[in-house]
Parts: sequence; C-alpha cells; structure tokens
Amino acid sequence: MDKHILIIDDEATIRELLTTILSEEGYTVTDLEQVAGIEQVTAIKPDLVILDLKMPKVGGAELSRLLKNSPLTKAIPVLVLSATSNIDTQTVMADAFVAKPFNIDELLEQVTKLLEPAPLPLLLVTI
Repeated sequence: MDKHILIIDDEATIRELLTTILSEEGYTVTDLEQVAGIEQVTAIKPDLVILDLKMPKVGGAELSRLLKNSPLTKAIPVLVLSATSNIDTQTVMADAFVAKPFNIDELLEQVTKLLEPAPLPLLLVTI
C-alpha cells in the first residue's frame, strides 16, 4: 500500500489503537502526542493526517487550519477524529470527520476515500 499516515492525539490508547488498525491494513503509521507546528508534519511527509480536536497545547482545529493554509501541507488530507459530535469540517478546514467512539469500518472507509488518487479530468477531443 505504501501510504504513510500521521496520527496526532493526546490519548495514548487512541494512538495505539489507530496504529494497530492502520498497520494491519498495510499503512505505515507515525503517531505523535502533540505537534507544535507544521514543521514536524512536513518532516514526516505523511499522505494523511488524523488528528483529535481537543489537545492541550495546539488544538486540532488550529493545527488543521495551519496545515490547510500552508503551501507545503495544504494538499495533505486531514481527518478529524473527535468526541465532539457537531463538527463543521469547513470551519476546521478538515477533509473528513469521524466521531469518537469510532466504528472501525467507518474509519477505514474514510481513510481509503481520502487516500484515493484524484480522478484525472476528462478531456474531450473532437475531430
């Protein structure tokens, strides 16, 4: 599969669970308790970032907006995983949302969808 997923969550049990699930699906996984800024993300070069909204230092919503506003990271899909159930993905600039406690199948469906390559535009040529 050769896709790298970065998990950012302050709960060790969530990080461990997600790492196990995603590793068993063939993904390379890096997990962090906290990220101070986008520099750590750019150094890891993930294909997808999964992050919690409520974290002690830099909150997930703030980090998601930083990632989406930076030319270095704006193309990386962001999946928000949070116990807060009424998330507006546009407000936090996330590409998808999964509520905690999460359904594994729903999580994997979102991960797969976010990692699929974008379809090539259809080009019509008339002769």
